[in-house]
Amino acid sequence: MSAAVTNVAGRPGTEVAQLYVAVPGGPPAQLKGIHKLRLASGETARAEFSLPREALATYDDGWVVRPGRYGIMVGRSARDLRLRADLDLERLLTT
Repeated sequence: MSAAVTNVAGRPGTEVAQLYVAVPGGPPAQLKGIHKLRLASGETARAEFSLPREALATYDDGWVVRPGRYGIMVGRSARDLRLRADLDLERLLTT
């Protein structure tokens, strides 16, 4: 999965895009990935993230990936999440 990041400042800079997951019945945002980008002024680049099965698992007498709707979010921090999408594992696991 990836997200486009654009430097809108008037000078080169660094952005750290963070990937968060909201697991059904769990915390609203768990940090699962970080991608650091160095960008020229006005440049756009893609922050690439992998989301392995373990990133979706919760511990319940062993690690389990529960069916349901997972929130996927990308932003500068947990308080500044600019992209949001849902991943419906129940639908994916039954097809």
